[in-house]
Amino acid sequence: TLEQAGAALEDEDQGTPILLSFSSLPNAVAFMQPAVVSGRVRDVNKVAKFSRVTVQAQIWRVLVNPKLKALAGYTVVFVPVDPVLAEVPDE
Repeated sequence: TLEQAGAALEDEDQGTPILLSFSSLPNAVAFMQPAVVSGRVRDVNKVAKFSRVTVQAQIWRVLVNPKLKALAGYTVVFVPVDPVLAEVPDE
């Protein structure tokens, strides 16, 4: 389901999607809000937190703190992400 998926940029050259990642919740909101409002990203209602160790262990390709213009030329896709790997929210 989309609840267990991470927003990513499809990379046809490398074949492996690039997960959108953020160093803080405010950075995630600053990106996602205009991305969703503009229709570039759909069906996102949660942002999970993962440790750096987890990201490295999963061998995920990530783009940290992207600007909205990073979406240009890419298709946004959703890739499976195991929610068990997520950190406990600290909100």
